[in-house]
Amino acid sequence: MDVKRINVEAIDISWVFHGDNMKHLIYLLKQEKVSKFFETKAIRCFIKMVWMKYKGEIVSRVFLWNILYLISFISLSTFELEKTPYIGNFTEEP
Repeated sequence: MDVKRINVEAIDISWVFHGDNMKHLIYLLKQEKVSKFFETKAIRCFIKMVWMKYKGEIVSRVFLWNILYLISFISLSTFELEKTPYIGNFTEEP
């Protein structure tokens, strides 16, 4: 008799996409300090699903605004630093 064993795992996380459940789960993930929690299959699967579904929104609402902020900060800093006197550009006043 040839018996084969199969392990099946099912993750039911469709509830996440209803109402404010996603918001609550992301808040809980943000508060989590234990890194082993993020190594579980369920959380890895959840993160992959969320990334596939919301990748464009994450990039446009978070990443691009942070890049814009960084560019503005660098531009403003450079502008202000150019006006600041340093040893090589002191002019002697009479």
